Amino acid sequence: MPPQPDGIPGTSDMPFFSSLHGRERRALRGIARIDLQSAVKYGKKQQASPDRATGARRWRYTHANIVYITDETSTKEITCYAKPNSLPRANLTLEHIRDHEAAKSRLKADPSLCTSHTVIVVDQSGSMRTCDVEDFRTRSNAVFGVLAMDFVAKQRLSGEATDRDTVSLILMRDSAEVVFEREPMGLVLYNKFVGLHAQNTPRSHGMFLPALNTAQGLLKRHVHGGCGLSLMFLSDGRPSDRRLSSPMRAITDQVRSLAEGYGQQLSVSTLGFASRQQDFSVLEAMADTAQAAGAHGTFYRPELSAEGLGTAIAGSSSSVTAVKSSLTRLATKDGRSRQLRKVERESAGAKWGHDPTTIETGDGWVVYTDEVQRFEFSYKGMRFSKDPWVTAKPFSEEANAIALRKRALGEGSERLVFGLQEVSSRTGKFVGPKLVAKESSYVNDDNLKMAFHESFAKTQHTSKLLAVKFNERVRERTSILGVPTTHIWEVSFIDCSVYQFLEGSILRGVLVEKMLEPACRYTKWNGNNGYVRSAFGTPPVTPDEGEIARQVRVEGMMEVILEGDEEDGDGLATAGSKDKTPAGSSAAVAGGEASAEVGGGAATASAATGSIWGKRPLPTTTADDANGGDGARAHDHAPLHHGLVSCSFAPKAECYPQAFSHFSFWQSRRRMLVCDLQGVLSSSGAGEDRAGVFEFTDPVIHYRSKSGRTQVYGKTDLGRSGMNRFFETHRCNDVCRLLGIGE
Repeated sequence: MPPQPDGIPGTSDMPFFSSLHGRERRALRGIARIDLQSAVKYGKKQQASPDRATGARRWRYTHANIVYITDETSTKEITCYAKPNSLPRANLTLEHIRDHEAAKSRLKADPSLCTSHTVIVVDQSGSMRTCDVEDFRTRSNAVFGVLAMDFVAKQRLSGEATDRDTVSLILMRDSAEVVFEREPMGLVLYNKFVGLHAQNTPRSHGMFLPALNTAQGLLKRHVHGGCGLSLMFLSDGRPSDRRLSSPMRAITDQVRSLAEGYGQQLSVSTLGFASRQQDFSVLEAMADTAQAAGAHGTFYRPELSAEGLGTAIAGSSSSVTAVKSSLTRLATKDGRSRQLRKVERESAGAKWGHDPTTIETGDGWVVYTDEVQRFEFSYKGMRFSKDPWVTAKPFSEEANAIALRKRALGEGSERLVFGLQEVSSRTGKFVGPKLVAKESSYVNDDNLKMAFHESFAKTQHTSKLLAVKFNERVRERTSILGVPTTHIWEVSFIDCSVYQFLEGSILRGVLVEKMLEPACRYTKWNGNNGYVRSAFGTPPVTPDEGEIARQVRVEGMMEVILEGDEEDGDGLATAGSKDKTPAGSSAAVAGGEASAEVGGGAATASAATGSIWGKRPLPTTTADDANGGDGARAHDHAPLHHGLVSCSFAPKAECYPQAFSHFSFWQSRRRMLVCDLQGVLSSSGAGEDRAGVFEFTDPVIHYRSKSGRTQVYGKTDLGRSGMNRFFETHRCNDVCRLLGIGE
């Protein structure tokens, strides 16, 4: 074949020698050899920069958005990369700049105007130069480009962010470099990210701890209770903190300290941006630690593309938006704003000091001796006297006082948590078990006294009754399959009560629970905003599921309430009300003995809570049912799921919390859904007839009211919206299918 113009040999005949560097680039990007040959034949040819070492001439070929650099003869490839996306800079006018500076000045003068502060940590170690991202030349280019487009521009266009939302940026190398601090969201911030996209050069190592320390310092500045906080941590690998004996522990301890300090006010998103082979266990542990410590924590592993990274950053942004909405909702009551209490937190690993011997010992305890009285929540009391509280004895017969820690152990969305122990004032010694006390996070809510704790106690008690039904149904179904009870996990909710006492002349009340076993890891399995613990469920972001398909699936899971199912009420019978048990149903818990155990003294659970506790009718179960025979619709009669046989039922323990939330929706006839399941999981000892038990605390109930009532179960009750969020991310598992409620 004759030579082509410009000395380019024929595609088929040319001895195309690719350098090792070029082959590695093609392997990373999946660029085929024939693509390279096509570029030489059909692409646009330009002179490239000469070889730095020898000065030899090089050629640049651009074809199908890929740039190839070859040697002088066009027969040896030097490198290849995607043609970088060109991000347009915003044309800033003097008015834009004045508005930006005015916004910064307002926020500096009055930090309470700030609605959110996001600290972004971007890995700028040498590996971020890797050219394996679709649409961008390097990983670093991709991160800053997507931050400009999807984090800033998209949120400003949608109205999710305003100039009262601020951003700080840290570059992570051997040390942490603060590029800018508390910049308002807007065109100036957009241009800053575009500039970094075009100019920044990754190098050296990526040290996590210095970056986390710097981020913590930035988050602490000018913070107030109504400001949503967010830490977005992007990296393409493991930390380079090699001098530490245990980098993982040091890093997670730092995250735990941050999460315990801010609780639900903080969202932590970690993004692992690299090939599938990369180990991101540290980033996953960071998100899990934040979630377990009371903050919002999510790990994302996006595809190496602008779309994949954009989806992950959008998920992180939505977490910040959810935190802001929650803070706005919780920080108002009857149209008036509420002020968060300022309290010190217990340091990580703090011990509970010595036995108190005086009213204030100075070792972290305050002892209360006046009018100390314990109360328990009872549906029976609410039914007959409209007062749900009945007096109860202390946990220890020797107790006649209580001691309360000054510093908080942690916090939830509405309450602070303190250590508490009963005390014998005669001996000055602790008596009884270690307890935790919970009270409002807001100033002046103490004036509500017992009323403040009622919605929490009601939520926990209602959840406990549903847990009893869930455990019964699981055992009933597994007995048909012949599954040993030692393979079954149970769910439970901790009993709660209230201690009331005098503090000076003010009558104060705290909600009290037993302290969960410290040796067991405190974990949050799902949230009230659709969160599912990523290690045990499908991540919230499902790129291959279209919006229409998602809506159809969610609506199918929730399906329209059956006629007769919706008797509007909160599940609580009041004085003078009649029991309403659906036809064909029986009491959820029959008999005085069972009701005494789970009904708080009510005659029966059905009498105490109304129709939702009626037992859903079951079909006559046959061997065909147990081995895949046909059955009725799952939401009508809950038959055994098709194809489920005894030898196949071996779900992981972590399947049970997600199945319980789904079951609560079904058992309550689609009127309520229990979620935000958090607590500890403990294995059973020898001789127990179960594999172990989940002990949950602080659940949320989303209640759907026909009459439009809202927040029936407190401020965290999001109603139908909360139910939708659960089913958007829920994927039925073998326990759901065992109960006949699975997809």
